[in-house]
Amino acid sequence: MDILLEERKRLGDWYLEFIEESSKRDNRVAISRIDNLIRETMGFETVEKIEMIEEEIEKARSSKKTGLTEEDVAKFYRITRMLRKRIEKPKYSEIGELIKNLRLSKGLSLRQMQEVSGISSSYIHRIEKGDRKTPSKEMLEKIAMALDQDPVAFVTLAEGNSSIKQTGSTGNSAINVETLLFNTPLAIKGRDIDEEEKSLFIKTVIHLLNCDFGEKKYAEMIELMEMAEKFKREQQKNEQK
Repeated sequence: MDILLEERKRLGDWYLEFIEESSKRDNRVAISRIDNLIRETMGFETVEKIEMIEEEIEKARSSKKTGLTEEDVAKFYRITRMLRKRIEKPKYSEIGELIKNLRLSKGLSLRQMQEVSGISSSYIHRIEKGDRKTPSKEMLEKIAMALDQDPVAFVTLAEGNSSIKQTGSTGNSAINVETLLFNTPLAIKGRDIDEEEKSLFIKTVIHLLNCDFGEKKYAEMIELMEMAEKFKREQQKNEQK
């Protein structure tokens, strides 16, 4: 897709026109600095990053020499409200992300998922994107069985219960590892990790759990190392902030 077209889709014509018009103004440096923060955050939204943008807005607003006008401030806050909406996801999008991670970790395409679950690939795709509200209990059970997961854990997660339990092989109550990780705030080395870092970590763990280290063990190990390296890069980037 054309870069300009992509920017129009993500930010809106009104915002691009505002940035272009401001390039000739005395406060263009402050506006450019905030604009860069916004563009760096797009697609990687977290509460911390959005608050950093808002702090920069307020700092520029209070500057007497090259401060923002109230109209500038209103436009920037319109963007931060849009960014906040992207991370204020409803519960049903979480189950969709979990399903997608598990499906990919098993190497299943949407069409293959349709074959093993009996649910149309388009419907599964909409669930994964969060475009559909929580599927019915029957649908969740079919998806869980196709992914070799306990149906009870999926239904419980969809109902918003964070203490998801299932029966382990010993007959004792056990927590489903994948679901626990996905539904619990995580911290590493005493630092809360953001959604991107958490997603990479969970994908790595799920891939490890699904490795059988049989005939394809070398390919599995290489993929696992690549996933772990990608996670570590994201971790190190966040630790330097």
